[in-house]
Parts: sequence; structure tokens; C-alpha cells
Amino acid sequence: MEQVPLEQDEQIAFVQWCRLKGIIIHHSGNEIGGSTSAMKIRAIKMKRMGTSKGFPDLLVFIPIKGATGEVDSYQPLAIEMKRKKYSTTSKEQKEWLEILEMAGIPSKVCKGAGEAIEFVENML
Repeated sequence: MEQVPLEQDEQIAFVQWCRLKGIIIHHSGNEIGGSTSAMKIRAIKMKRMGTSKGFPDLLVFIPIKGATGEVDSYQPLAIEMKRKKYSTTSKEQKEWLEILEMAGIPSKVCKGAGEAIEFVENML
């Protein structure tokens, strides 16, 4: 069977690329599953604090330069990171991406770091 990098490895590679390019990025840590009592307590707390199932993994902020050449605004993007193979997008993830698109935020499921990099480069 072919070795396919894990989602977290793809995401780490993409985040490193963004940081090298000086692109602002944030990971929404909404991985709230688990079996230990501490993980269950954290999951309850995170839900109470507003964590939503299916919210995209990453928010990326593309700098927009004005007439002076200085950054005067940012274009947000939302990325749901997946492995290149053997991954699926949940109903909740699809719903969140649709909501964000309707709010004017370009959003995409990216299968691998390369696809995420291409998405961001197309917005630069």
C-alpha cells in the first residue's frame, strides 16, 4: 500500500510554507474527541466556549497592499486540510465552507500541502 502523509503532516508543511512567506495563519484547534476523562472534560469546555464541529482547520490572511505599497487590508481564506488520499469531508465541514463562502471568504478543501499552497498562491 502506498505511503500517504497524514493530514497533520500535510498541515504542518503548509503552515511552515506560510510562515516562510510571511503569511498570517491560524489553526482552529477544534479536535475535541478522545477517550480519556481529561479529553472529555476539554471537549465539553470547548463546546461551551463556542467550538463548532466541522469548522475549517485553518484561517489564512492574505495581505492586500494599497496605493502606497503598504498593507491596508487582508483577504481571509478558509482551508479544510485533508490527506491526498483516504480522507473524506464531513457534512458539517461542507456546511461551514458554504457558510464562509456566502460570507465572502474563499474556502476550500485542500488535499495535501501542495493543493493548499496553490490555493493561496492563486490569491496572492
